[in-house]
Amino acid sequence: MKVSGLYTHACRMICLLLISACVLVRTESLSMNTSYARLGRRANITCPFYPVRTWVGGIRERNLVSITNYKVANPDYPSAKRLAVSEKYSLIIYNVTSFDFQVYRCTRNILDTYDIQLKQAIDPSNIKIIEETEPHRVVGVVGQNMSTTCTVTSGVPEETLIIKDGDETEMVKGGPGSVKFQLVPDHYDEGRNFTCFALSGDEHVLSYTVQLQLRYKPNITIQAYPNNTTMAGNPIELRCNDEEGSTNVISRYRWLHNGKYLNHSLKVLQINVTSRMDNGNFTCTAENEAGKARDTIEINVLYAPVIEKYSVSFSENNQNISVNCNVSGNPNNFTFGEWKHISDVNTVIRHLNGSKEGRLNISSFTGTAKAYENGGVYVCNVSNGIRSTDDKLWQTGKIQVIIKESPVFTEQSKPEQIGYIDNTSSLFVDVMSSSKILSTTWFREGSEETKIDRSTMTRKSQIIETEFHNKMVYTKGYRCTLTIYKTKPEDFHNYTVTVQNEYGSSSFIIQLLYAGPPRTPKIITVKRTSNGILVKWESVFDGGYTTTYELEYRKVTGTKWDRIQIEENILSTNFIAAPNIDYLVRIKALNKMGHSSFTKQQKVSAEDTESQHSAVIYGTSVFTAIMFCISGVFGCFWCYSIIEKKGRMEADNHDMDINQDQQIAENNGVDNDNNIPEIHIVPPADNNINLNVLQGAIGVNVLQGALDVNVLQGALDVNVLQGAFDVNVLQGAFGDSCEGYSSIDRRKRMSRDQKVSYMANRSTKVFSTEL
Repeated sequence: MKVSGLYTHACRMICLLLISACVLVRTESLSMNTSYARLGRRANITCPFYPVRTWVGGIRERNLVSITNYKVANPDYPSAKRLAVSEKYSLIIYNVTSFDFQVYRCTRNILDTYDIQLKQAIDPSNIKIIEETEPHRVVGVVGQNMSTTCTVTSGVPEETLIIKDGDETEMVKGGPGSVKFQLVPDHYDEGRNFTCFALSGDEHVLSYTVQLQLRYKPNITIQAYPNNTTMAGNPIELRCNDEEGSTNVISRYRWLHNGKYLNHSLKVLQINVTSRMDNGNFTCTAENEAGKARDTIEINVLYAPVIEKYSVSFSENNQNISVNCNVSGNPNNFTFGEWKHISDVNTVIRHLNGSKEGRLNISSFTGTAKAYENGGVYVCNVSNGIRSTDDKLWQTGKIQVIIKESPVFTEQSKPEQIGYIDNTSSLFVDVMSSSKILSTTWFREGSEETKIDRSTMTRKSQIIETEFHNKMVYTKGYRCTLTIYKTKPEDFHNYTVTVQNEYGSSSFIIQLLYAGPPRTPKIITVKRTSNGILVKWESVFDGGYTTTYELEYRKVTGTKWDRIQIEENILSTNFIAAPNIDYLVRIKALNKMGHSSFTKQQKVSAEDTESQHSAVIYGTSVFTAIMFCISGVFGCFWCYSIIEKKGRMEADNHDMDINQDQQIAENNGVDNDNNIPEIHIVPPADNNINLNVLQGAIGVNVLQGALDVNVLQGALDVNVLQGAFDVNVLQGAFGDSCEGYSSIDRRKRMSRDQKVSYMANRSTKVFSTEL
């Protein structure tokens, strides 16, 4: 077993060594590739394997640093923010610095690795044409072979040289260092341009142009007055002159501007107002019998920056929103200033700082803003030191940024909106849309509004107000409106509007509330109860707001209304009312918008079955009490006559009896020297039941039915009653100012077992107690 284990271990070690050797052989067997990049530009390092598992840097320095893991950059790598991995796993380095010039290794697996050295690219320089006799000019003889040799100081990597003529036709290709072109000119080659281009890779980095002039033909030159460099807006004059003063007659002149013929055939070309469009080369061709000659002059029109205006679109979830200030000008050394973000109606939203190259990364300024807030117009400011024709040193350009998303409802779209009963009500939403709105649909409680009568829908473009980056601004948008004519209470519901554009749809819910006071409530019940009057009502329409009520009541005979405030959601109340009195009742509803009118006055009658029955009982009781009092008076007179007859017989005891009676009277609060009973009236605390109340409680007809007036007059003389009872006593029992009574039946020598009777305020019951 030990031998077998050792053998297995040895085999594993051998395999590992072989794999390591294969890896070394694989790595060393492949020649190292070289890639080039310029400082500040972009480098693209391509690996021959696919996919690439890792990119590693610092190979030569033996300080290996992991750069990427598949397509994810190592955040700890010093230049991680400038790194990216393409779809084909190429390593991309932005804004190359000297730190990036090193050896990189890509790995697919343990067997497939590859090293690439990134070197700094050096452009060729000092380009020139050896045969030129003066700057940008070579001379040839018609019919004779001539050479044109282009030389440069080579760069890294080595350049390719190409000579082309003015028609962009390639004449010769060679390099590095130099290339030669040979030509046997004829008179058609007069003034012909040849341009030598130095290419580093696929990029033109250097060029030099010469013009061919032939001998024995018109030798013309173009002169610019006052100078070939001028400011935009100034005039310039170009003259096509024969330098040698040849006597040859020039048959015609032709002018070209940047290779395009002009409609001009005179010796002098006059430009009254120069512009940036006049910048470039002007060529004059003069022709005679021997042939033709040409000359070219470069006109340098200095002009302020001109910024290209364009639109750019981004998706709603795009995380890398940026724009470039594409500018042209002469000279082209530009200084970029502060950016300005404005709405599409020129309302300023915010100010931003971009890069010195004229790039603005909008994503870095968004924060928690909504996607649409990054849309609008971005204005860049740039200067090259040249003032514009309107004397402005800084020039501006606009770039429209469009965020592709579904419609957006602005803050002006309120979830609660006001309607008007029996009048026209309008619901609206303000919408921003990054594309044309395709449809607008309104729904009410699940039913499409187009199927509902008395309504119309409109959508029109207009200036709307909304919030961009915590600032209210004006911008272009749409207002979608639902108009309801002769609005009814059943129209006050929730409405949903759905707006669709080419990127999607959005919905908004609006609650239509009644704008105005509520409608007059409806009284459904008014009736008397044991302790007052009960009123019940129902709400007709509350106006969409919290509703309270005011109930007012008064006596029919009165003029002043009493008021009761009723809180929200209470639809009944009970108030205390005097019995046997007719009342008027009315009610109105109130909310924060105002109040309704009062209901019609409801009369509450005092007469009902229960009150009449009580009145009969009460009248009978009063009649009985009156008859009892009358009998008592006559009894007293009769007793008094008997006592007088016996007075002499009881003379000895009379003084003692009188003293005793006086003592009893004093103890009971009565001052009386005879045997006639005294009635003491206790006035009630509340004297609000007058004679009318008594009549209402007993009823005049009841009294007349129970006790005939003539009978009373025949049985008891009025004077007798007045003698027996003081008028004030009767008024205390039945008059306007008294609601009840009490009495003590006092007789001589009767100091115990007395009865006290009283009638309580607002009660028909009579109570008695023993003294």
